[in-house]
Amino acid sequence: MQNQDTQGAADMADAAAVQAFLRARARNGVPLGPFSILFSPGDRGLYANYAIPADDARPTPTDIAALEDAFRTRKRTPRLEYVPAAAPAVEAALLAAGFEVELRPPLMTCRRTAAGPRSEPAGFSLTFVEDPQRLALATMVAAEAFGGEASDAQWLMSTVRLGGRVLLAHDRASGEPAGTGAFIRPQDGVTEVVGIGVRPAFRRRGLAQAMTAMLSQAAFDAGCHMAFLSAAGEAQSAIYARAGFLRRAPMLFIAKS
Repeated sequence: MQNQDTQGAADMADAAAVQAFLRARARNGVPLGPFSILFSPGDRGLYANYAIPADDARPTPTDIAALEDAFRTRKRTPRLEYVPAAAPAVEAALLAAGFEVELRPPLMTCRRTAAGPRSEPAGFSLTFVEDPQRLALATMVAAEAFGGEASDAQWLMSTVRLGGRVLLAHDRASGEPAGTGAFIRPQDGVTEVVGIGVRPAFRRRGLAQAMTAMLSQAAFDAGCHMAFLSAAGEAQSAIYARAGFLRRAPMLFIAKS
């Protein structure tokens, strides 16, 4: 019982920290009732625009209608990314308003003392990049790794300018770019590790784990006390666990088309 209580307390503490981080990212966005909304001015993509509810929010139908209108008037899809454990009444209200669940990705967190090893995997070199040419290369790598278009990864080009860092991996033998990832601008000692992607030809060689560990350690070196990420599935969760991340209460991605 004590272990369950301890785990539950840790889940709630990390859920609150993630929620605070997401709201801080939207600080210059649009506050609307019990929601904070992050709008990306030049990007209408799903993952660049979303709302976060206040902790313990209990939105009314009027609140949700106003939320939808704020997205629609900007030609964006009404969408939220948040940790339901921190606002348990929100999901039912959204479902009643016609929203549909996209994904419940595992939320994983890593504290400064639990970071994974920093050693580079055999056959790869890992470098933080800042210049436009290599950031453009990272964008290409991300697009191929995730099976999308280059435009889907353009957010990497502004990551460094906005206070984050971008990691680029090369295969030592061929010199080819092999993988990329980033962490975005920290907020109150918390950052999100995002976009861990490896090109198909270089997978199953430990690169994703090594990039995740190096990114989290770099964030801790920069003064962060916690890094988090949302895993796409069980296979990815296992990789991140080996890099020092612990699984917490899941996140919720939910939208209305």
